[in-house]
Amino acid sequence: MEKCSERMGFTPLICSSSVAISSENLLNADKEGQAVVVKDRGSQMKANDVRQMFTELGLTQTFSRPKTPNDNPFIESLISTLKCSYSYPGWFEHEKEDPVKEYLQDYFRWFNTEHLHSRIGYVTPTQKHEGLAEGILSERKRALHEQRKLRKVYWTTTSATNGGP
Repeated sequence: MEKCSERMGFTPLICSSSVAISSENLLNADKEGQAVVVKDRGSQMKANDVRQMFTELGLTQTFSRPKTPNDNPFIESLISTLKCSYSYPGWFEHEKEDPVKEYLQDYFRWFNTEHLHSRIGYVTPTQKHEGLAEGILSERKRALHEQRKLRKVYWTTTSATNGGP
């Protein structure tokens, strides 16, 4: 996710059991080139099924520091945003990874091309990334200025006592 435009991308997933791991963003390579998965200390991440899955995939798992949820605020924010979305189904069948991929592709398309973000001036991340935001914001400012002029004219030509324009 780019910090300046808040644009998100979708990466392929490795799915097994009920856990999905982003193969590009959540996996880091250690000094020997082997992938390492850094996870929180939640009970679902410590479960034997998850440990076995990582062992079968040849991945090393490490845990973040105890009682420090802000170790990875970006992924925590992403998960929270996904779960609060109106389109979030609540759960996925754990044997099928296609519904998860489809949902995330649709979600990121919507997030990047339709959803207006307050932090970047109520434009979409795609508009910001492609340099269209400045034109959109200047057009909004021009239209707002014009409407303020019209309102001022309306109230200066309308008597407050006669109730009409």
